[in-house]
This record gives sequence, structure tokens and C-alpha cells, in this order.
Amino acid sequence: MDVRRAEHFLAVVKHGGVTRAASALYLSQPSLSLSIRSLERDLGMDLFVRSGRGLVLSESGRSLVPAAERLLESVADAGRVMNDVRSLRTGTLTIAVAADLVDDPLATMIGRFRQAHPGVVVEIVDSAAGAPFRALQTGHCDVELSTEQAETRALTCHSLGTQRLLLVAAAGFGFPDSGAVPLTGLASVPMIFTLPGTPERVRLDAEFTRCGVSPVVVCECGPREMIWPLVLDGVGAAILPPGMAAAAAEQGLTVRDTAPPIERRLFLVHRAGPRSPALEALLAVIAAGDEPPRVR
Repeated sequence: MDVRRAEHFLAVVKHGGVTRAASALYLSQPSLSLSIRSLERDLGMDLFVRSGRGLVLSESGRSLVPAAERLLESVADAGRVMNDVRSLRTGTLTIAVAADLVDDPLATMIGRFRQAHPGVVVEIVDSAAGAPFRALQTGHCDVELSTEQAETRALTCHSLGTQRLLLVAAAGFGFPDSGAVPLTGLASVPMIFTLPGTPERVRLDAEFTRCGVSPVVVCECGPREMIWPLVLDGVGAAILPPGMAAAAAEQGLTVRDTAPPIERRLFLVHRAGPRSPALEALLAVIAAGDEPPRVR
């Protein structure tokens, strides 16, 4: 029994006959009669007993009424849910992101989005290390915040500007109290880097090579968020995103710009084609707001 025929069946029950039901449904009487006969044929039973005064529900028909009502109510519930999602009263937005982008700039984006649309739940999932956009392409998220630009027509990429990375070290490393630290001045400084081949490691290796410096790498970490506690303990200096650098500064670590500056571009990436209402709203919030803190 499909929705249309369930509606026809219940209309005949409510109005006590095909003529009045057809009028209420804005159908012709033959069309409605054909729909009821088709339903009876598919079910293999008579739903009405024909009498001189119209149609009376058979025992089978009386048994079918609750199921038909539940079907129409389920459809109505689905319609209400979809309307709530379209109007952003409810819904979910899933964002894939590397851990070192959560504090800055993702937290600011989500804060603005939630202020505008408090009924939408935001889910944050960890983007696959070394496999950008995998969660996006497999449908496990709606949008991904990344430092890499998507280079496929299947994905749409929005630039969010650039973010400056900062030198962080314990006080004992003797960096000046102010001013940028030249990369050439780090030639003999023990450094903590991410693992070889990661996007950030490739970026740092390229910057040091450009300056003719071979850094002294004393520790290599997988997740970047593991680095600054090692810096705090004096294992070495590191180049960190501004959010982590701010947390390090609160712990008394030295935080400085580098010369030349080391920057990374930020992108918001989603699948090409139709966008969900929540994704449209996120893009609108970003477009309407100021640049996120420390992103320039």
C-alpha cells in the first residue's frame, strides 16, 4: 500500500462513500473507485462491503485502518522533520578537520554558526592523516577544513586566507624578547617537527631549504598537538599554529614570528553539487563575518 492509495482509502472511510471522498480529494469518482479496486486487488481482499446506501468497511478494511493511519502519520512526520531541517530548526552539520585547526579558526566559525542557528548540532570528526578529503568523498562529513587545496571537479574549494605559524620555545633557548627570529638563526637550535611527508613537515622543510638551513631535528611527532608539551619541557623549539602558540604562551613559553614568515593557506572544502541547508548557512556565516582571529 503506497501513500496515495492509503490516503484514498482513508478518505472513503471518513466520508462514507466514494462520491463525497472524491469531492474532498478533488478527484473524479471513477479515478477514486479505480484506486480502491486496485488496492483491494493488490491486497487480495475486499476492504468494503457494497450496500445500497454506499460502502461499509469489511472486517479486513477495519483491520487496515490503523496501518493506513500510521503510514500517513509517518509521512507527515517525515515532512515536518524535513521542513525543520530546511528551516535550520534542527539538523546536523559534520565537519572534518585536523586537530590543530580546531582552536583556530574552526572554533570561531562554529561559535558564529551556533549563534545564528542554535538548533543545528555540529559534529567534528578528525580528518584522515595523510589522506585529505577522504571523509568528504566517502560521505562521512559535509565539509572539511583543510590546509590543502582540492584539485578535483568533484569538490568545491573556498579560500579562507592564510595563517601565520609561530616559533615556540622554552625560555632557556635565549631568543630575543621581541622581534622576529630569522630562520637562519635556527641552524643550531634543536627542533621538534611533525613526521616526514606530512603537509606541515613538507612546508617547513621547503622554508628551511629556501633559507639554506639544515635544521637539527631532535624529535618527530605524529599529531601536532603532541609537540608543544615537549617544547614546554625544553626538548626543543617548534613552529606551531597560532592557537597552539597562544596556549604555549600562557604556560610561559617564548612565542615569536619568524623571518621570513611561515604561512599556510586555509580552505573550506565540500562536495560539488547541491548543498544542505546547514552547509549553505555555514558558508553564509563565514562570508558575513570578519576574518577569524589570527588568520590573515
